[in-house]
Amino acid sequence: MKLVVHHLHLHHNDLIILLLIFLYLSSSPLAHLSVTINDYYPEERDALIELRDSLISNEDLHTKWTGPPCIQNDTKWVGISCSNGHVIHLSLQGIHLKGTLPPTFLQNLTLLTNLNFHNNSIKGPLPILTNLIHLEIVVLSHNKFSGTIPCEFTELPNLKTLELQHNLLEGGIPPFDQSTLTVFNISHNQLSGLIPNTSVLRRFPKSCFDHNSGLCGKPLKVPCPFLPPPPRHRAPPPPHHSPPTQNNDEKKNILKKWSVPMIAALVPFLVIVGLLFCYYKIVHKRDREKKINNAVLYN
Repeated sequence: MKLVVHHLHLHHNDLIILLLIFLYLSSSPLAHLSVTINDYYPEERDALIELRDSLISNEDLHTKWTGPPCIQNDTKWVGISCSNGHVIHLSLQGIHLKGTLPPTFLQNLTLLTNLNFHNNSIKGPLPILTNLIHLEIVVLSHNKFSGTIPCEFTELPNLKTLELQHNLLEGGIPPFDQSTLTVFNISHNQLSGLIPNTSVLRRFPKSCFDHNSGLCGKPLKVPCPFLPPPPRHRAPPPPHHSPPTQNNDEKKNILKKWSVPMIAALVPFLVIVGLLFCYYKIVHKRDREKKINNAVLYN
């Protein structure tokens, strides 16, 4: 009887231990992982994997970017922040990233608010930010980006910070006019042309535009010599047929000037010619009559 009771007591203890283990596992992150492993957004992960495979760095992203990027608000991925399963921050500063960005990899990170690649060695064109309406901070400074600043950057409605300094950017400055924009820097590039005179760009000091040898206009103290000054008044257009009219008048004046002397010289000449002709006719008639008379006498 004692053996049976003892056996039941051990069996009861085993059940308690198993129950405690089950409760622990139910409350552990592993349980949440099993529930939420399929709740992440695969298109966001695919976009980040494309970025990872396009760049090299000293952070070895190939071993640190595995599994789902977001599990609710948590992540184990370096440089990533999440909210409700979505990637909202992508910040990879100063990790010696090299290579070029995939052109459209950001298009699937639709809730991104912060993009930061500061102090790396990324080459090629700036990333395409079209339709990222939640984007507030864009920091791409101290890299080797080239090409132009896309005009689509002016269409980001919530943009607060844009830092593009210390790159190799060319071309003109788009007319940024977002009222939300409070931090702006494009210095130390190869930009050129007139700085757009928008109410937003007028807020920023000269230092935000410095060291772009081709830029001109305010706030830089560099005039734009290739732009002609606007005329004070508009000159009336010249007459449409003025040159031919002038030529005709000149011809008429010349004819009037020489017509009288020419007529005066021509009249005596004609008179002399007429007299000579009459004289010739008279002489010719006399000779003819003389020949006729002589012929009659001989006969």
